[in-house]
Amino acid sequence: MNHKVKWIILALIFLLLSSTNVSARSGVFSDKQTRLNNDAVAAFKAKDYEKAIKYFKQSLKLGEFNLTYLNLGRAYAFAGRCVEALDAYDRMSVAPRAEEYDPNDLYQKLQVYRAELAQQCPGRVVLRCEPRNMEYAINNGSFQACPNKPLELPAGQYNFTVRLEGQTTVSRTEVVGLNTTYVDLKIQAKAVETLLKGESEDASTLRHANKLAAWSIFGVGAASLATGLGLLAYTETSVRNEYNETDNASPKKKDLSEKINNLTFATYALVGLGGGMIIAGSTMLIVDAVYGPQSIKEVDDNDTPSASLNFNKDSVKNV
Repeated sequence: MNHKVKWIILALIFLLLSSTNVSARSGVFSDKQTRLNNDAVAAFKAKDYEKAIKYFKQSLKLGEFNLTYLNLGRAYAFAGRCVEALDAYDRMSVAPRAEEYDPNDLYQKLQVYRAELAQQCPGRVVLRCEPRNMEYAINNGSFQACPNKPLELPAGQYNFTVRLEGQTTVSRTEVVGLNTTYVDLKIQAKAVETLLKGESEDASTLRHANKLAAWSIFGVGAASLATGLGLLAYTETSVRNEYNETDNASPKKKDLSEKINNLTFATYALVGLGGGMIIAGSTMLIVDAVYGPQSIKEVDDNDTPSASLNFNKDSVKNV
């Protein structure tokens, strides 16, 4: 007896649970759903959008219909809850159809409502500044540093002005509601190149001065070396011959010996100094040729735009 009662209770529970979704499977609103939807529509017309949302959600718990999701999305939109409105519109596209309403007509309304939602709701704008130290302004507003997080702007056309080191440029882009727009802000590349060239002028002047000094040192060293070698030839020929021809007992012999020693010392000094200066000058020239700064390349207008503001949109996909 208890076993039969148990099965009867389970059967009643199954029938009760099945009845909650039978109207949705059949495409017909239940009486309770009809009352809830009517109450929601009345609240919507009275501009009590939160109450309308409440009734539409209660109706959906009893059974999902495309019409209910469409109405719920509309209520969310008027309540300013843009993301939830978009979610309701997306779910409307795959929800079971209500038999009393033409699905093509509902789909056309969905497209209209989506377009209105895009105009009503703000879009997200991600500014990607290059270089990061430049400033931007929107629609002739005040300049400020590039933001580190996305901006929320109402849908519409916007003028973005960027400036850096006295260089400014203005570009225009469109922000679409419920979309993320990535805006690449790039200041004039040629202006940056010009700044680099200006900063390198002093270094270039110094490099030329160093090169001139290197050649001067090399030249003086060569002259010293040549003088030393000439002095050596004079000592070993003229003075040495005169010393050899002079009588050992003559007082001049001693003077010539001292002269040879002095000339020999001067020769070694000039040769050593000249050789060292030649090595130093040569080293400076080699270092400049191998490790000196490269000349700054001119920017080709065809390779780099004077200014650019490009954007791409990560649009919300329609079902």
